Amino acid sequence: MSDFKVLQKKAIKLPADLTQSNNTGLFGTFFGSCLPLNRINIQHLNDAELLKLVAESLNFYKAASEKLKFDILVGMYIFIWERHDNPVEWIWDKSLFNAMRNHLGVDDIHHLEKEYYERALLSLRHYFTWLNDNQNTVELNPTWLAFPLDTQSLIHALLCAEPEEEKISWNCGIFNYC
Repeated sequence: MSDFKVLQKKAIKLPADLTQSNNTGLFGTFFGSCLPLNRINIQHLNDAELLKLVAESLNFYKAASEKLKFDILVGMYIFIWERHDNPVEWIWDKSLFNAMRNHLGVDDIHHLEKEYYERALLSLRHYFTWLNDNQNTVELNPTWLAFPLDTQSLIHALLCAEPEEEKISWNCGIFNYC
């Protein structure tokens, strides 16, 4: 089985796995209802569902090779990871991040090579353009509607982001205390 097919199967199962991992027993429900940490973050579940829809829609992307489809899925993982990559999200619902780490085989998305990271995001941008052109088809419309309205700008921002050390070097001491 190709790398794409393996990752596609994992992405399709992700929402069900997240829901199942966050179910608690009767005892856990009684005490866990007081703590928001035991409940799944609905935004993470929506993002897992979006990842599933993208994985399923790639079956209709006939012009794309298996390698391009794999890069698109990795780009979706990066897109979702970067949208929620902050300490509060890690505490709120780390099950999504743990699943994404396991699927990609990395500890952190930032450990991917820069060229591979950019290629995956460029593939995702190309896919999103294709999806935009085909949004009125019955099979692809739910995927199109599941994306945030500002998806293109979010992908562009990820592609054009400056490394942290460059951000600090030019404005250190002017706008903030380093």
